[in-house]
Amino acid sequence: MHPSNSFSDESQRLADAVLIAVRAHGSDLRDDGTTLFIIHPIRVSELLRQIASEFDVDVLIAALLHDSIEKTDITYENLCELVGTRAANIVQELTFDPSLPQREQYKAALEHAIQLSPSAKKIKLADRLDNTYDLLKGCGSKDKCKRYLEEADKVLQSCEGICPPLEQELRNALGKLRFNCG
Repeated sequence: MHPSNSFSDESQRLADAVLIAVRAHGSDLRDDGTTLFIIHPIRVSELLRQIASEFDVDVLIAALLHDSIEKTDITYENLCELVGTRAANIVQELTFDPSLPQREQYKAALEHAIQLSPSAKKIKLADRLDNTYDLLKGCGSKDKCKRYLEEADKVLQSCEGICPPLEQELRNALGKLRFNCG
């Protein structure tokens, strides 16, 4: 018995998105200087699937590509052509405003988080969770640790009620980070 066409089409779309992300991020590294950056968006997508029980292919694709506009040469228009408008729109929601200085980008993104779609909020939570896991492993500076802890309540408030299991997992991880960073 063969899987239905819609299942194989969705699987192919996910596989294509992984390849797009791998090509876009290339040999870029995470803050630890050794882990390939592509591991992060793959983990974000997997956290959504495992913890949030997210199976919407456009949301999983957006998770795989959530950093692509701001960290690679991919444009919103490219994404629309490559993965479709819905997934591209979610990625665009999560993209920092490049016209702002980096410090202001974080502040603006936190203020904008309340206006995100439910799908983008889930990705934001999973992204924060994966980054917190990295901080717990010792990746990133003390300053980044402190910044993450300062921003944590705002992120959780702006995403409250979107995905309680993901929110709780993030609260637990942030509690460990508070303990570790003192």
